[in-house]
Amino acid sequence: MYCQTRFVFAGFLYVSLFGSAAAEEMRGIIKMVDPAKGELVAESRVGRNRGLPVTFRLGKDTQVLAGREIAAIEDLKPGMRARIAFERQNGSLVATGISVRETLTKSDPQPPPDVNTLTGTIARISFAEREIVVVGPGPKGDPKTESLWTLPENMSITREKKAIKFDDLREGERVVIRTEVRNDKTVPVSVEVGVPAAAVAEQNPRLERLRRVLKITDLILEQMAGPKK
Repeated sequence: MYCQTRFVFAGFLYVSLFGSAAAEEMRGIIKMVDPAKGELVAESRVGRNRGLPVTFRLGKDTQVLAGREIAAIEDLKPGMRARIAFERQNGSLVATGISVRETLTKSDPQPPPDVNTLTGTIARISFAEREIVVVGPGPKGDPKTESLWTLPENMSITREKKAIKFDDLREGERVVIRTEVRNDKTVPVSVEVGVPAAAVAEQNPRLERLRRVLKITDLILEQMAGPKK
């Protein structure tokens, strides 16, 4: 309901600003905008001032539309095509309304990283101590960060959703370790072995893209080398 009301109000604002004979109008391209100084410079694209820069004063009453959505002066950028409604006040041109064709770019919110999940590869196993060393992305982005984990006997360890024993683990296997904080200490609560490629890519997309590039490069080199004798 709020979104619909906002667009209806934007349409009403557009008509009130640019459908009124009281305000003059100029069409051009924004060359400079300084919200702090309350100033905008646009290059006229029509009329006798075509190609000339025109300076407008901006104020708290200056209304801005991006497409048909209400925007702010801070959303205006050089290079935007603008339709500017203005009035002459004390020898200055004061912009009362600015409409640009561009719609506001809104990036989809990214979910925060799951700090309670670690994806990596088993580098070493100590069966006597029930410890594994996992190599994977660290908190600083290093993809080869080592971490040591002691797995309790009653902890869930699965492969392809089937329960396995600690002794069934093998070095080189991909794992997902889920953790939680207990008494100010991060401890593992479950281990999933043999992570599908799609899940690995979701945890570390940059590393997965690099693997695909290397695989394609290998194929190209094999084709260039010709058939094996």
